[in-house]
Amino acid sequence: MNIQGQLSGDRANLFAWAKVLSPILYQQLYVAGKKRGAPALPFVVNAMLSFAAVFLVHSALTPVAARSPQGTAATKSAPAGKE
Repeated sequence: MNIQGQLSGDRANLFAWAKVLSPILYQQLYVAGKKRGAPALPFVVNAMLSFAAVFLVHSALTPVAARSPQGTAATKSAPAGKE
């Protein structure tokens, strides 16, 4: 089985679901916000999701060695000729 092809197909399927469900979700957010006097609720939710994504990406891209209490001892190499 071609793993890359499977991943590409799964990703396309996820995007298709997002394209179908997103307008429904944002419509419901708009109606709920309008009832409460805040018709910009979909934009507020979108901003909160964007900020959450920024923080998640930042934490995911932090090097593992910097998060470990031992530091980078496992990645240090021996000096040349001293093995």
